[in-house]
Amino acid sequence: VYNDHVSQHSSTTCRRQVVNHQIKRFARNKRMRSFLYFGESEILVERYFETKLLRVLDLGALPLPFERIWDPYHLRYLGIDGISLKYIADFISKLRFLQTLDVSRYSIRETIDLRKLTSLRHVI
Repeated sequence: VYNDHVSQHSSTTCRRQVVNHQIKRFARNKRMRSFLYFGESEILVERYFETKLLRVLDLGALPLPFERIWDPYHLRYLGIDGISLKYIADFISKLRFLQTLDVSRYSIRETIDLRKLTSLRHVI
């Protein structure tokens, strides 16, 4: 867990990361497997998504340019909120192994073709 008072983690093998919405700076970890973002800040965290091991990504209300995210081959869970789904339709179609798509905090106005997501089990 990173916040304004702690800017580094104690382990070199940190796999899960939670970011406080007031964070000013944070470390990058290419071996990270889970990223959960809570808050309403508009910090651009593109540098987090250079990892190919990421399996859990919950962006909350964080706006993120999906065209700049790595190849999300291993992603199993995607949680989004407040992002227009039309901007991520192409991104979602790349998520071959996505098992859970959480859009429960977002009012869906557009439709997305989920037929390519053969591993999808839950849409929340």
